[in-house]
Amino acid sequence: MLRLRTLGLLAASTALPAIILGSAAAAGPNLITNGNFSAGASGWSAWGGVPGTIAANPDQTLSVMNLSGPTITSMAGAVQCVGGVTPGTAYTLKADAFVPAGQQRHGGAETRLFWHSGASCSGPLLTSPFGSQFVTTTDAWVPTQTTFVAPAGTASVLVMLATHQYAADPGENPAAHLVTKWDNVSFAGPGVVIDTPPVLPPTVTVPGLPTIPPGITPVVPPTATAATPSNTPSQTATPTGTPPTTTTVTQQPVLTATPTLPSATENPVTVSTPEAPLPRTDAPLPPNTGSGNLAGRGALPGFEILLAAIGLVALGGLILSTASAVKKQ
Repeated sequence: MLRLRTLGLLAASTALPAIILGSAAAAGPNLITNGNFSAGASGWSAWGGVPGTIAANPDQTLSVMNLSGPTITSMAGAVQCVGGVTPGTAYTLKADAFVPAGQQRHGGAETRLFWHSGASCSGPLLTSPFGSQFVTTTDAWVPTQTTFVAPAGTASVLVMLATHQYAADPGENPAAHLVTKWDNVSFAGPGVVIDTPPVLPPTVTVPGLPTIPPGITPVVPPTATAATPSNTPSQTATPTGTPPTTTTVTQQPVLTATPTLPSATENPVTVSTPEAPLPRTDAPLPPNTGSGNLAGRGALPGFEILLAAIGLVALGGLILSTASAVKKQ
């Protein structure tokens, strides 16, 4: 009988995706006996590989306890053998797992499959065991669903509901044992039909062109695209940043003493025009008269006197100009 679980079961089911191998098809009949545990633990037994116990609960669930020692990490489980398995067929295993909170040992719950070549799960294993999602969520029913393909030569499969217990951590009770609970177990096939590879259209071969072998990707050189001229005038880059500081050096003028000749109007010099010499007489002057003409005594001619006067005036102007230049400095 399928029982409804809490909202926690519904929320957890959306967080755990199933492994899908192909498109879904109508599921076959459930090959598990007493998968809802309405008949207690009938059809199930404790796995002999690891110490453990199974027990039917009043709420029609099954408990699996791992009895391994405190230093051992192992799986204990409830198992059921399913016969009549067809090789190459996809089978879907479903089960709801519950890990009670507050236990003194840590671990989780998971399902396992062991494929056998003999009937009634006899003979050597064909492949390694397959497992579904590992459930560690506590106090919530978590649905698990995984699809497997029976390997070639399979005749039967052993379905396990396992309690995976780790070695005791510091702070845990080494004498305690982990317990998980199970419900709604089903093993049916073919629940999934494996899709065939899609049929690709035939390769079109153009005459004259080389055929590229499969698996080789041709390298196509990039196509050169001519630049489209733009009517937008180019912009002149505006320099950024602070321009360097320009230091202006003011040069003091150098004064050069240039003698300035005075004009004819400055410092006029009065030149006396010598009087015309008096006509000489053969008669000597009277002695000791104290009078006579300078011209007759070897005096300078008038032109030489004019040159001497001009020289004096130029010398005076030079002296005045030099004195004025020194004063300005």
